[in-house]
Amino acid sequence: MRRLRIYSVLLVVFAVLITFSSCQKGFIDTDVPKKVVTEKDGLKVILKEGVPEDALELSLDDYKVLINTSMPDLQSRSITGEVEYTISLDDLAAEVIIIREKNEYPLLGDVAKMEEDLEIIRNDFPELTDEEIFVNIETIRSIYQQQERYNLYQALEDYEPETASRDVDYPGGLNSEEFWLLFWNPWQIPGTATAATLAGTYTNQKYPWPPYKQYLDPADGFRHCIWNALIAKNVGGTKAERISWAKTFTDAHEHGSPPNPVYPLDNPMDYHNNNIGRVYYYAAATESWFLIWCTVVSPSDATLIADVSIKSLNSVLFTSTDQLEGLIYSLVHIYPLGW
Repeated sequence: MRRLRIYSVLLVVFAVLITFSSCQKGFIDTDVPKKVVTEKDGLKVILKEGVPEDALELSLDDYKVLINTSMPDLQSRSITGEVEYTISLDDLAAEVIIIREKNEYPLLGDVAKMEEDLEIIRNDFPELTDEEIFVNIETIRSIYQQQERYNLYQALEDYEPETASRDVDYPGGLNSEEFWLLFWNPWQIPGTATAATLAGTYTNQKYPWPPYKQYLDPADGFRHCIWNALIAKNVGGTKAERISWAKTFTDAHEHGSPPNPVYPLDNPMDYHNNNIGRVYYYAAATESWFLIWCTVVSPSDATLIADVSIKSLNSVLFTSTDQLEGLIYSLVHIYPLGW
C-alpha cells in the first residue's frame, strides 16, 4: 500500500513536470508546418504560416521569460552595469523587413494600399464581410500584431550576436526599455531605424565632426529635434500615434542614459529638444481619413532640415531647468558651437 502511494505521488509529479514542460514549449512550438485556422475574440482567422495558436495569447512578460532564458547571448552589460541587448537597431529592422516580405501584413495606413490591405484581410478572415472588417478592425489589427511579434521572436531564435554590426548612427546596444518597446511594436522598427540613420546623416552634413562636437551645443539640439520629427514621419499610424511613439521611444533612450554628473543639464536639454521636434512635426504634418485608412502627409526631408536648421541657429543658451518652461518653441544648448 505504501509503495502504491509512492508510485501515485511520482506519477502526479511526473505529470506536472510534463504539463509544465509542454506549456513552456507550446509557446515556442516550431512544428507548425501549415497555416493554423483558429478563432480569436469571436473571429475565425487563418494564421500566418508557422504561427501557433498559443502565440495569440502571449503577453510581454511571457516573451521576457522566453527570450531572457533561452537567448542569454542577446544580453550584455553596459559600462554602467545596465542591461543592454546585443542586437542593433539596424539588425532588428532587417529582421522585420524579412518577416514582412515573407508574410503579408496589411499596412492599414496609406489609402493607395486600401485594396491590397483588404485583400489580405479577406484571405485571413474569410468569414467576414467588408463591413464586418471595418467594425472589427481593432481586433483584427491586434491579431496581426500578435502574429508579427511571434515572427520576430522566431527570428531572434536564429539570430547570431557574434555577427552583429553596431549602428553607426545609433551607437551602443539597445537598453532594456528600448529593446522591449521595439519588440512589442515590431511594425514601428524599420521606420525608427530609418529615422536614426537619417538624423545622424543630416547632423553630420550640417555640423560635421570635427570641428563641431555635436554635444551640448546647437548641433546636439538639431540632431535631437530632427530625430524626433523623422521618427514621427517614418513610422506608421495616425499623426497622434506617430508623435506618441516618438516620445515613448526617445524617452526610453534617455532613461537608459544615466544623469551626467559633469553636465547635469544634459538630460533635461535632450528631453526638451526632443519635444521641440515633436511639436514641430505635429504642426507641420496633416492627416486625412477614408474609412479605416488614415493617410499622414509629412514635410519633405529637405523642409525638415531647413526648418530645424533655423531652430538650431536660434537655439537658446540655458543654465537652469527653470528656463525651459518659457522656451516651449525654442531649442536650447549648454555650450556654443565649437566650444
